[in-house]
Amino acid sequence: MLGYRVLKKGETLYSEGESADLIFIIEDGTVGLQTQTGNFNYEKGDILGMFDCCIGRPYSATAVANDEAKLKMISKQEQVNKL
Repeated sequence: MLGYRVLKKGETLYSEGESADLIFIIEDGTVGLQTQTGNFNYEKGDILGMFDCCIGRPYSATAVANDEAKLKMISKQEQVNKL
């Protein structure tokens, strides 16, 4: 695990098209994903960025904190090492 990232309300975690090198697990707060098909909200325990990171494509959505949020960061390499 790389550690944690704390976001303020309205702060962007990642943007659509950025390199998907990290997976995030929400420890506290909520994060909204803005996609071409709609907006979706995620909360404690939800995982963000895993699909894009694992298949090696850029993030397919923009993730923005709905309120203050704390997220655990996991690198792609950490996931590969577990396999």
